[in-house]
Amino acid sequence: MAHILSMQSHVVYGHAGNAAAVFPMQRLGHQVLPLNLLQFSNHTGYGTWGGQAISAAELQSVFEGLRKIGALKNIDGIVTGYIGSAEQVEIMANFISEIKILNPRVIYCCDPVTGDEHTGTYAKPEVLDAIRTHLLKRADIITPNKYELSLLTNQPVTNLKSIVHACEKLMALGPKNVLATSANEHADKTGLLFFDGENANYVETNKYVLQYTVRGTGDATAAMFLSHLLTGENTTSALEKTANAIHAIAKYSHDNDLCELAVIQCQQEIAHPTTLYQSHKLLMTKT
Repeated sequence: MAHILSMQSHVVYGHAGNAAAVFPMQRLGHQVLPLNLLQFSNHTGYGTWGGQAISAAELQSVFEGLRKIGALKNIDGIVTGYIGSAEQVEIMANFISEIKILNPRVIYCCDPVTGDEHTGTYAKPEVLDAIRTHLLKRADIITPNKYELSLLTNQPVTNLKSIVHACEKLMALGPKNVLATSANEHADKTGLLFFDGENANYVETNKYVLQYTVRGTGDATAAMFLSHLLTGENTTSALEKTANAIHAIAKYSHDNDLCELAVIQCQQEIAHPTTLYQSHKLLMTKT
């Protein structure tokens, strides 16, 4: 069992941010320390919501409390998601560095939640700049979707070849590995692409167009991939298990016309995913 610090947004109703990530990590056997950077009534896809972000001072106070009780030395993994302000980013970056000094083996997974192809960019420009400046160089794994990959690298991402090239450019900014989500060649498919700087491994699944505006898929993906690595799985196994579990959740949500991810309903698939899809290595070509 690993101890995972999960610093993300949270919704009271439904599944997004920590509300999509914490349960899968727990179901995979880990102790999770959820730190909610903001709390909303529901995700913003509903068009209306209530709640607010915590201040930089409140965030710093939480960190100091964890430090005082000696919790930092026990952290094995860190995952970050949506961040509301540049001030939060800077405080989190210092905290991540402190944890890495205490435990050099800690794995930090940065999910740069800044936009998607349906809604465009929703992160503030200063937050995006802060992520580039402070978090990318500290990340062991970064998990952007196609839109975020293009946003962070300032280059178009249209197919698997361009995704790999963007991953190479992104890794020059600091991340050791990239897990690109929503990766695909065809409109009716989706997939995950893992790149370690030399090899690209890709798993493709069926794509389900959901009737409602659903959030949280990327949050759950990053959480499960990190969880499998902390359980001792290699990157290929972690990739395949994560892709198959996400596929099962998306299919159930689609088949039952749900407006939220079926995280609880599909908990058995999270813990023991049915292997419908396997990964394969992509042939790398120099440009």
